[in-house]
This record gives sequence, structure tokens and C-alpha cells, in this order.
Amino acid sequence: MAHIIDAELRHERRRDDLIYAAISAIEAEGVGVGMGRMAELAGVSRPIFYRHFKDREELDELVRRRALALLMREVLPQFGFSRPPMKTLRGVTTAYVTWIVGHPRLHQFLESGSSGSGNVDHYAVMAKNEYITVISNYFAAIVELSDDDDRFRVPLASGMVGFADAVMRRWLMDAEPKMPAKELAEFLTVSLWMLLDGHLRSAGIIIDPDRPLEEVIWPVQPQHQAPA
Repeated sequence: MAHIIDAELRHERRRDDLIYAAISAIEAEGVGVGMGRMAELAGVSRPIFYRHFKDREELDELVRRRALALLMREVLPQFGFSRPPMKTLRGVTTAYVTWIVGHPRLHQFLESGSSGSGNVDHYAVMAKNEYITVISNYFAAIVELSDDDDRFRVPLASGMVGFADAVMRRWLMDAEPKMPAKELAEFLTVSLWMLLDGHLRSAGIIIDPDRPLEEVIWPVQPQHQAPA
């Protein structure tokens, strides 16, 4: 039994290595790189590469899931309660823009569908739903909304994600963007804050953008305990 488990673990580790090799191939040669070329760049024969995946569609899904995890690894640490909300938002947008600028081909692959799958939008939707869930849950943690106002939490998070995505897509279309990446991140920061602040004010909630959230939220709402 132990040797079976060891074999399965070796297979999973090897497959994990090949997923990263596929990511490297995409970043080096673009979204159209084939499995044969991926195998070549990974330094293994095609049969060895192929036998670790059911088909190209499975490989594509695993690559996209890993790409999303890599992006979220940069973005998630920016969320917190010890910093002012504007600084938190700036950290999120900067991490988001920086990762995409650093990995344009991988981002393009994440936003596209498997060749021949006929489902171009599935993975892009999966990624956006991940962002929306994170932002929506963050809202729930920092502000106490009435039941009536809470129903706008997910649409607001969705609108923020959609806005950032649309701006980023348009920026990437320009061969020579007029706005540098740092300025783009700041534009997103200010724009998203205006969107968020406007909706919170309509619900009677005013948050100082330059005061740490833990100083603003929990003293006013003592039933919440600030996360450690």
C-alpha cells in the first residue's frame, strides 16, 4: 500500500512540475504554444508529458487554476484591517496591475478558453467570481449593513471587479499606453474608492479613507472583534 501511495505522490509532484513548465512555455511563447512544445521546453518526451494529463483541456484548466492562484497570492495579502482603507485599496490595485503587467501572456491565457472547448468565458468568469467573493466577504467583515443594504454588497463587488477588468483590458490593448502602469493603478484606486465610498454613504456609513479600519470600525461596533 505504501508503494502505491508513494507512486501517486510522485505522479502528483511530477504533474505539478509539468504545470509550471506549461506556464513557463506560455509566458515564453504565448497562448498558442502546443503541448509538444511544452514538453520540449520542459525537457521531457511528448509521451511522458501527455500521460500526466487526460487531454489538452484538462491541462489548460489546471494551468488557469494555477495562474489564478498565483495572482491571488499577490492580491490577498493586501486585504487587512490595520491599514487605512485607501492604502489597502491601493495595495490591491497595485498588486493586480503589477502582476498582469509582469505576466501579460499568462493573464491572456487565464482570460481565454481552451482551444476547441467552445467555452471561452468559463475560466474568465471563474477568476472574476473569485475576486468578487473576496471583496464581498471583506465588505461583510468591515461594515455592518442592514438587510436592505446588504443585498447590494455582491453587486457592488461585482461592479468594482468589472470596472477594474474593463480598464485593464482597454489599457492592455494599447501598444504604447499613454498612462504608465503606476498611474493606472492610482487611477483605479481613486475610481474604486469613489464607487465604494458613494455606496457606503448612501447606506449612512462614512469611513475615513486615511484612518486604519480597526480604529474606525470596531470602536463603533464593539460586538466585532478585530482579527489578530
